[in-house]
Amino acid sequence: MRDKHFNVYIRLVKIIDQSVYLIICCFLSVQLGAQQHSDIFFTASSIGRGFVNTTDVGVMAIQGNPAGMNTLGNIGVVLSSEQRFGLSELQVVSLAAAKRIDASSVVGLTVGSFGLSKLKQQTIALSYARTLSSKLSLAVAFDVFRIDVAEFGSSNRFSFQLGGQYDISESIKIGVLIKNPVSSELNETTQYGSVYSLGFHYRIDDKVQFYSQLSKLEGTPLDFRNGLAYAAHESFDIKVGFSSSPSTIHFGLGIRLGQSVRMDAAFYRHETLGLTPALSLVFEE
Repeated sequence: MRDKHFNVYIRLVKIIDQSVYLIICCFLSVQLGAQQHSDIFFTASSIGRGFVNTTDVGVMAIQGNPAGMNTLGNIGVVLSSEQRFGLSELQVVSLAAAKRIDASSVVGLTVGSFGLSKLKQQTIALSYARTLSSKLSLAVAFDVFRIDVAEFGSSNRFSFQLGGQYDISESIKIGVLIKNPVSSELNETTQYGSVYSLGFHYRIDDKVQFYSQLSKLEGTPLDFRNGLAYAAHESFDIKVGFSSSPSTIHFGLGIRLGQSVRMDAAFYRHETLGLTPALSLVFEE
């Protein structure tokens, strides 16, 4: 009798496990369905500001707009992780590193992974940024995008990014980024779509900064992103933000652990799917 109950229990566990997997796959079919794009890797700092990232600077710019890498002193590394909607199966992990090679140029490398073992999206990007003047910097990045689907094989695509940042004044910066401008097919039903972003950063004073961005991902509505950052202390800052498509609200904290090391923690809440926590560790000198 005990063995019979145990076998019934095992069957129930398998049914529940398959049901959870089906729900996750249904969600990923929406996320990764008719349109694929590379705008899925963010630092916790940009997440706290409502996904605004085209005016980021230093090593954290490599995942938003690599043109901002030109403020880097010598070398930087950032490790970021998200758990989409609290599901370990929807883990997003990325590692980025940047190195100054001369007075005007910085190179960077990013690797990232998102999804399940049976349905995974991976990206590798090599970036190059160059300062053209005291106000203008430009960048180009080359990407390899790969999607693996169990029992259906894998598909690879090559694309590129073009980015720029311009300092209108000491307190105002704009950023422009174009990802994968030449849309291509992954298969008969799926496009690897383009991403266009225009960002604005205004340093209101020594403590408060305002961020805004318009992003258009092919096949989705225009996304209006806004955020505020407040430096409560020289080693501690608070961020809030929102994004319109999808509708999410954001909150973040940043702590400087040393002269070259900081940690950022953030979360955002989707009105239907719930909370997503994120964490980044940053080394920069």
